[in-house]
Amino acid sequence: MNDLSPPNAARAGLAFSFDVFDTSLCRLLHLPEHLHLVVGRKLRRLGLSKLSDTEWLYARAQAEFDQRLTVPHREVTLDDIYGRLAGFLGLSPEVARVARGMEFEEELRLIRPIASTRSRVAALARSGQPLLFLSDTYFTADEVGQLLAKAGYAPPMAIISSCEELRSKIDGSIFGHVAGRKNLSGLRFQHLGDNALSDVQNARANGWEATLFSDSHWTTRERVLFASGAGDVLASTIAGSARAARLGQEAPVDKGILTAAASVVGPLFAAYVLWILLDVLKRGGRAIHFLARDGQVLAAICERFVRWLGVDVAVHYTYASRQAFLLPALPDDDDEEMVDQALALAYYDRISLAEALLSLSYPRGDIDLIAQASSVDPGTPRTELSENDRDRLKEVLLRPLWLAPLRERVRQARAATTAYLETKDFFAADDAHIVDLGWRGTTQRRLQPVVGDRVSLVGYYMGLSTTVLGPEARTCIWMPSAPWKTALLEVMAAADHTSVKGFGLSEGGEPVCVPLLQDDTVLVAWGARQQQEIALRFVDYLTDAVERDHYEPAELYEALESAALAAYRHFMLSPSWAEAEAYGAILHQEDVNHLKSRELAQRLKSLDVVRHLVNRGAKGAVTSWYTGSLARSRDQLIPALISRGIDKAIELEARLRTKRRNGAARRRAKDVLEASAGRRKSST
Repeated sequence: MNDLSPPNAARAGLAFSFDVFDTSLCRLLHLPEHLHLVVGRKLRRLGLSKLSDTEWLYARAQAEFDQRLTVPHREVTLDDIYGRLAGFLGLSPEVARVARGMEFEEELRLIRPIASTRSRVAALARSGQPLLFLSDTYFTADEVGQLLAKAGYAPPMAIISSCEELRSKIDGSIFGHVAGRKNLSGLRFQHLGDNALSDVQNARANGWEATLFSDSHWTTRERVLFASGAGDVLASTIAGSARAARLGQEAPVDKGILTAAASVVGPLFAAYVLWILLDVLKRGGRAIHFLARDGQVLAAICERFVRWLGVDVAVHYTYASRQAFLLPALPDDDDEEMVDQALALAYYDRISLAEALLSLSYPRGDIDLIAQASSVDPGTPRTELSENDRDRLKEVLLRPLWLAPLRERVRQARAATTAYLETKDFFAADDAHIVDLGWRGTTQRRLQPVVGDRVSLVGYYMGLSTTVLGPEARTCIWMPSAPWKTALLEVMAAADHTSVKGFGLSEGGEPVCVPLLQDDTVLVAWGARQQQEIALRFVDYLTDAVERDHYEPAELYEALESAALAAYRHFMLSPSWAEAEAYGAILHQEDVNHLKSRELAQRLKSLDVVRHLVNRGAKGAVTSWYTGSLARSRDQLIPALISRGIDKAIELEARLRTKRRNGAARRRAKDVLEASAGRRKSST
């Protein structure tokens, strides 16, 4: 954050000045002019204009440009602009009045606070320090005041508008004018603004202290979000909502979490959840169960989209885990089948015998005795177990000493788990739509025998790989071929509580988690709650900006999908140092019982990078996210060069794509408007 106030700022004789747009306020749009796309669309739907969104934008921008040329000071009001626009387009005074009012209404609707500036202004106001807002704008001071009030700035506010003073920051004339006012004379001024020329250079040239507010400058990924789309309002609101979500954070948070949550976590999970919701509605579903800890933020996002769509869909955050559904998934009416299924579900791939038995709730002392009796080492992974070893192990587990306790654990677990699912209306319909991030389908495989034939599961996943689900399982996969970094996505979906291990019944017969869930102190300290808060702010802003009456859900989904995947790709390839540090340093639990962990992206040395160029297979041994490791290692020459090179290439690509798209749209709009103007002249 930019620090405006020196330690002795409260001393007498010092006044504080704040730029308004992109210092005190931001719009839920990529560029200010994109607001005219919204106005053009609404006017056309009202039958007041026949212009496309882009044609209206061009006409509105051209009218402002032409009107400024008519006065030496180049300052104009919104009324001046619409007077010029009416003549340019042949609008009636009534239509011009409606359009002018609509533009300001949209400004009010799409304006949001920059939280750090609002907090600073509030603190200065409480201390009685003189402060004012100084803006180069076609809005009057009263209109600027309405915008500030909408964003939570408290009156009274001293506001100086360039269009009323006929002086501006861009030519430097307003600074001396303000300093010469009677109520401000004799004061020294300290100004904060986002423009290096008008807010800093020109202010300093007139004797003011000035600080550049760079927080509002667009990040590369925010540019990528816009460039990934069609250059329309939807692309603009997605990018604008991401920036506003970042700038709207008031409480302290790690910078890497802040930028990633606003521009990756929010858009990515919003796209995924909207896809799920639209598919469930198409199937006639009326409930969605978001499982496991990943479901905490996904369910909250879904609730927002349900409100936006105005549909009747129940959203459940249902506690679940592979571990919790393991015991209740086992049959308790056939001992041999129970043990067979226990080994099949718990003991597979590289999981060791000890890990498998631990997940089946065998006491640690019994695990050693079972291993000794079966002559199978506790550390033996399933892939190294012979058929003879498996037969001996099964025979040991069928001995009464260990069979009876297992049978009782299965019976109790099934009763408690079923009771818990009843509280979530899990059996209310023929199909239960369940949501998880992925990646093997183990939770769905274990849950289906728990619910039996009472309900059929339909599983939604971001992706599935090496799935354990059979061909009979019903699944919907969002992006089957996407190169997901599964561990990283699990961090992005981190919950603030511990994972459910199983269910039991209280003394009153109510289902409870056993052990009871608690705050996950590691993830809470890391910033899991702030990550969710920022991601949800993105969704709130996006659904505020995109009015349901003007856009079909499928239109928003298409734009979100494109933007989200582009942002995720950028994050994977070119995280900032702060992002790589925040996400790469977190310990990821690698085993089924969450006993083993390592950093997602360990730091590298230049020599490591050279070695990995020769032996690519060696990378996986030290990191799960190689470009994250490079970004964390920017104090090393070779990692720094590679990481910065990738980022600059992506930024250049986004800038060029946006420039080409905007230029082409403007040229098309200009041609149409000039042809229309020619027809009007010839008809008169």
